[in-house]
Formats: sequence, C-alpha cells, structure tokens
Amino acid sequence: MDADIGGPRRWQKNIRSLPGGLAYIYKNGLFTDCQFIVGVKTFKGHSLVLAAKCPLFARMLKMDVEPAKRPAMTCIEIRDMTEDAFEILFNYINTNQIGDMSSQELVLDVYKAAIKYDQPNLKSACEQKILKWELTCDNVISVLQMSDVPLVKNRCWNFIARNVLGVLASVGIREASSDTMATMFERGYLIKKTLTSTELLSNVVSWAEKQLLSDVLEDGKKKKDYTLVREHLMIPCGTTFKSLMSWIGFHKFTPTELGKAISDYPKLLTDEEVRILFQYSFASEGNKPELPNW
Repeated sequence: MDADIGGPRRWQKNIRSLPGGLAYIYKNGLFTDCQFIVGVKTFKGHSLVLAAKCPLFARMLKMDVEPAKRPAMTCIEIRDMTEDAFEILFNYINTNQIGDMSSQELVLDVYKAAIKYDQPNLKSACEQKILKWELTCDNVISVLQMSDVPLVKNRCWNFIARNVLGVLASVGIREASSDTMATMFERGYLIKKTLTSTELLSNVVSWAEKQLLSDVLEDGKKKKDYTLVREHLMIPCGTTFKSLMSWIGFHKFTPTELGKAISDYPKLLTDEEVRILFQYSFASEGNKPELPNW
C-alpha cells in the first residue's frame, strides 16, 4: 500500500507549490532542454518555463522545426550581458529569488537586463537600490558616466545641478569626459550668476589640466603650458558638437577679466584672438568684429 495514502504524495517534502517545484527542478539541473553561454559560463534551463515567463526568451527559443527534428539541447549565446548579471536574471526568472547584487556596476547591469527581458519586479528591486545610493561631489561623475540607465543619469544630473560648484572643485571632476563637461554647459549648469566669468574659466582650465597633467618645471619654478590645454578645449564634443572653448564665452569677459585671463593662462588664446576680443569688448553694438571660430 502507498505510504502516503489518504493525502497527496510529495516527491519532494519541502515543495508546496508549482513555482516551488519548478525552482527545485532548476536548482538541481533536472530535465533541462536549453542552455545559454555567457562569457565562459553555461546556464541550463527549461524552454517551457523561460518562454512562459519572458517574451524575449520565448522568441529566442521558438523553432520552426518539426518536433522530431529539434535538437535535444538548444544552445544560445548571450553577448550583451555580463556573466554575473545574467546569473541573477536567470535565477530570478526560474526561482523568483533576487540574488546578491554587491556592486553598483552589477545593479546597473541587472537593471538594464530586467528592462530588456521584461521583468518588472526585478527592475523595481534594482530601482530601490539605485535610489538609496549616496551621491557625493566626488563620486557623481563616475556614477553618471558608468551608466546609460535613465534613472541613474537623471538622478546624477539633478545632483550636479544642485551642487555644481562642489562638483567642479572635487577630485572626481578629473574623471569627467569632454562630453560630460559639454553637457554641463548645454544644460546651463556652468552658466550661473553664482559663477563669474573668471571662475568659470578657472574651473574649466583646471579640469583640463587634471586630465592632461600639463604642469612642468622650468628653472625650478612651476610653469604651465596652456597650449596643450587649448588643444584639449578645442575638441568638438557634446550633443551640439561645440568645443569647450566656445562655451567659455570669452566675448562676455570685461577688459579686466580678459587681461587677467591672458596673464594667468599664456598661450590659451592666440594673439589674433586676443586682438579680436579686445576690439569686440570696446566696439559699439553695431560695429563688433566677428568672433574667432572656436
């Protein structure tokens, strides 16, 4: 006689539901019929479960082949995701459990995967982690640039908008790309009443110096070669493809500010540009010369 007569027979005593049974089968690698290769790792799964839970997996696994001619094991290579991110996504789809996301980079990778593979609860879990991240003037640039996730970028840009002077003075500004600096101009963060023309120029030049490390010693005294800085600031960047030199707005400098810029940063401006800028500063509105093409 069946030992379990009078009640449901359980082939695994801790299984209490269909999802629990599917998770058990997945964790123990039973009855797998598909596998995914990500980097150097292979993940085995079940077509029926994956197709039922994820539209993208359903499309990947669909075959216009007679059942008798289908391979015993479908093999698919995933190239747009890290091994760790895929493992968390795959485990979540099969078990409804969210694994340990120990780094910000991994959270961002999983977040993008959750969007692509249409897993709203996993996406929400990532969002909750992202919203708890502490942004500082020192790390906001690196967080901004390591992600193309809108939620992250918007939060970083909002932080920069509120703390632009602190960000410019931080050690993290060295990591800012030319495109990031250009976007700060495009968004109006560097064109504020709290930032004078001289302060703006000083911050932009300082950023370029930190990237170029262009300080040199001559006769035991520090001397700076702003020719290299100029070349760096002349590179077209940002969505408008304008150079940072053009964003500085030298034509808005007063003669005193222009003189200080020439003294503090020799060779940043050419002699011809200096001549034109002084003419522009003193000329009446209808007689101003054409500005240099930066």
